[in-house]
Amino acid sequence: MENGISRNVSGYLRGLAILIVLASHYAEWMYVEPAFPLIRHCIGTWGPPGVDIFFLLSGYGLYKSYKQSGGIDKEFVIKRLLAVYLPYLCLALMLCVYHGDLFFKDFDGMVEFFTAGEFWFLNVMLVMYLMFIVCFAFCGKAAFPLMLALSIVHSIWLHLSGHMDFWTLSNHSFVLGSAAAAAEIRYHKLFTRRNLLIVTFAALAGAVVAFFVMQSKGGSGIDESYEAELVMNVFISIAVMAGAYLLPDIRLRLLGMIGEASLFIYVLHTTMFYAIIFKLEKLGYTLGTAITGVITMTTAVLLFKLYSVFSKYILTRIKKK
Repeated sequence: MENGISRNVSGYLRGLAILIVLASHYAEWMYVEPAFPLIRHCIGTWGPPGVDIFFLLSGYGLYKSYKQSGGIDKEFVIKRLLAVYLPYLCLALMLCVYHGDLFFKDFDGMVEFFTAGEFWFLNVMLVMYLMFIVCFAFCGKAAFPLMLALSIVHSIWLHLSGHMDFWTLSNHSFVLGSAAAAAEIRYHKLFTRRNLLIVTFAALAGAVVAFFVMQSKGGSGIDESYEAELVMNVFISIAVMAGAYLLPDIRLRLLGMIGEASLFIYVLHTTMFYAIIFKLEKLGYTLGTAITGVITMTTAVLLFKLYSVFSKYILTRIKKK
């Protein structure tokens, strides 16, 4: 396990994650009575575990990049801005034009726009990136415990300020991914197939127990079961993190391409769903949703490819200076 989680594995895991998130949202947005309501409800609860994968891989990749760069410098920060923040701004401006509504027409709107407040996942991700950069740039050996403490404080604040539970259920995954990358470098001899299998199955067992506790308290998404659902998500994150090391380093081109464009898919998918789905009503909800998903992902991949040319040009210009 000396090379850790490969770029190929990371790519197709991100592709799988965005498909899970899409399925979850599409099930939630279903506007006709489903033939199997229990299946719909089950799929609708997949969102947080899908987000877990993004946060895990983001924390993991950020720490590995930090070690390879030898620290936090201007280029490190610019790469993060080009990878996450700038594409969000470009896509959000496109959506503003489409909807004919500028988020930043007043001060609150400006804050909402520039902090990705309309896209909770990106909002939390940007906070996590900022925490990582500050902690590892200025805090030395205290970086990890401080980042963990800040993450917990941030999640508690979100919870107490009335944000929905999904704002906080996956936040631990970012720190876990970073910690796994650090442990992999320092204790690589412990990352054997046997040990990873033990951790994966033990965490899955813990997730199953937590799931039944959550169900006994009323099920997913209610205040009474929040703690049990959070524990379940922590176990799921550990299982996914350990399991990622066991996956074969193969290239799944289509899934990897979807994974590369996952941020673009995430930002666009809500608007595109409602823009397309009602035009396909004659085809039935299931087929219409499938076609909507394909159109959304194709559009996002094309926009990502165009943006990649631009971001590579910017990075090349920066390196020449």
